[in-house]
Amino acid sequence: MGRRGASMLGVAEGLAPPRRPEPAWRVQEGALLPQTSAARLSEAMAARVVALGIDLGTTSVKAALVEAVPGDPTGFVVLASCARAARAEAAQSAAAGPQGQEQDVSRIIQALNECLAALPRQLLQEVCGIGVSGQMHGVMFWKTGQGLEVEESTVYSCMIQAAAQQRDTCLTITPTVLGERHLPDQLASVTRISSSALSLGHVTRALCRGIVQNLHSMLPFQQLKEWGVERVIGSGSALSRNEVLKQEVQRAFPFPVSFGQDVDAAVGAALVMLQRNLNQRVS
Repeated sequence: MGRRGASMLGVAEGLAPPRRPEPAWRVQEGALLPQTSAARLSEAMAARVVALGIDLGTTSVKAALVEAVPGDPTGFVVLASCARAARAEAAQSAAAGPQGQEQDVSRIIQALNECLAALPRQLLQEVCGIGVSGQMHGVMFWKTGQGLEVEESTVYSCMIQAAAQQRDTCLTITPTVLGERHLPDQLASVTRISSSALSLGHVTRALCRGIVQNLHSMLPFQQLKEWGVERVIGSGSALSRNEVLKQEVQRAFPFPVSFGQDVDAAVGAALVMLQRNLNQRVS
């Protein structure tokens, strides 16, 4: 675990550097809010504005076509989306070093090409911008080669169920096995170990809490409050499939928290490009 940016949660609405001057359009609580005259707005939206969002995840690749629709309550509509398994399992590599794992990039590209091929060609020809969300991090469990040939989905399901029943734990896990970009020599650790906190539920709960606390250490609640953050949006497969991780996000960030759908990281990347294109049209 480690070597990841603050995008792990796909956090929106303020999880960013201090505010800059407001653009002609800005995203707030899922809606594109106009801040220009009706005449300029009409001129800007005369042409269709479609953006492509791509999410390069650890286990899957997703793509979404999004169109700006100011008349819609959300300000946009998802025209089409697609997801494909990357099948690029991490493996040891000389280039990655003795502690590193490397994925097969060609398989990730293949999954991306399959996603794009599944999207309507006519809509792809109307794309005005492409946004990419890339987040390569995760947890590896050693099971193969040890007589435990179990499907990963089964392993994760058991872990999450056990942690869901274990509402709290004194066990503390710092999950930075590979360090951080700003602290490459930082190591992982497990502390406050006791004989009563060694169950699967305790360990999984502590691991999920450690992941979120690591992010919180870089984006503490007080700093977010000073930046004017009022709401947090969490996205990505890790959150959509892990109820315990959701609980720990809500515990660490005392804001209203909402969790998106399976392809929302790709949608978010597309929205950034829509906003940029609209800014250029009305400037």
